[in-house]
Amino acid sequence: MSTQTAQRERGARPDAGVNLAAALHDALETILENDDRAMIMGEDVGSLGGVFRITSGLKARFGDHRVVDSPLAEAGLVGTAVGLALNGFRPLVEIQFDGFIYPALNQLLCHVATMPTRFEMPGLLPMVVRIPVGGRIRAGELHGESPETYFVHRAGFRVVSPSSAAVGGALLRAAAASDDAVIFLEPKRLYRGSTVDRSEVVDEMALDQARLVREGDDAVVIAYGPTVDLAEAASDALREEGIGVAVLDLVSLQPLDVDAITQIASRTGRVVTVTEAVRRCSLASEVASLVAESCFDDLKAAPIVVASEYRPYPTADFEDDFFPNQERLTAAIRRVLS
Repeated sequence: MSTQTAQRERGARPDAGVNLAAALHDALETILENDDRAMIMGEDVGSLGGVFRITSGLKARFGDHRVVDSPLAEAGLVGTAVGLALNGFRPLVEIQFDGFIYPALNQLLCHVATMPTRFEMPGLLPMVVRIPVGGRIRAGELHGESPETYFVHRAGFRVVSPSSAAVGGALLRAAAASDDAVIFLEPKRLYRGSTVDRSEVVDEMALDQARLVREGDDAVVIAYGPTVDLAEAASDALREEGIGVAVLDLVSLQPLDVDAITQIASRTGRVVTVTEAVRRCSLASEVASLVAESCFDDLKAAPIVVASEYRPYPTADFEDDFFPNQERLTAAIRRVLS
């Protein structure tokens, strides 16, 4: 498959800017080029190029021993990756949709997260599990989940999530280079969303550092993955009213960049956290708790959490009411300001 054909498969024009799908594809290509131990595994990742075409053209270039189509069996897929990692390979596992990860939780929580500690061998399982996450794509049940809490709650993983094409490729390359097991959460709504100019693409990313993507002194919105662009839009709208709202992109969900969080929270004194997950036991609630405990004397208002409704993911017709939107987020920011 030619480069231009692969670009069309993943929704990018050769002369256009870079979208998240293209950034991730190019990162995977670079990883396979530079490390003979790396291999991609997943359902339909080879001939089809993945359901989102992130791996389009890679099987033709690197062969079916490096880009491996698996059966529809997530537990077996992740279990096989564990065996490969134990034997010197560096597998990159693709899960088709977020809701399909649940059959593999036993392998991930009971083995991937625990084996390096159990055997006192850090770096025992260098592997990346890529999971398309989040909603607002008008999909059905099990196609718009937010499973990050399962992984940040279980010690033993690194958990990261890119928020744009500018950082997606560098973050994936860093994940593949890590000797730790990395859960890589990709906001599927952003795959073919806004593009960035190639000059804006970041070359290197740390796996454990947050990014301040909007400046502001009046309040801060702490977001990650599929909610960062929502926070940026709210910040931009309020800036027209003379209100300066900072936006902190967590990037790393485990470990959290505690210094970056507490510094911006203490400086602004007003904090809103936002997530597409439900509020109960969510990462956004954890960040709000961290801020309340660590920055209490500097806060001018109680932190507010903006999250999805506490109920199962709805049908597409009710998606707009289920997920946080700019109106709800802006209203929360006005509350902490008042």
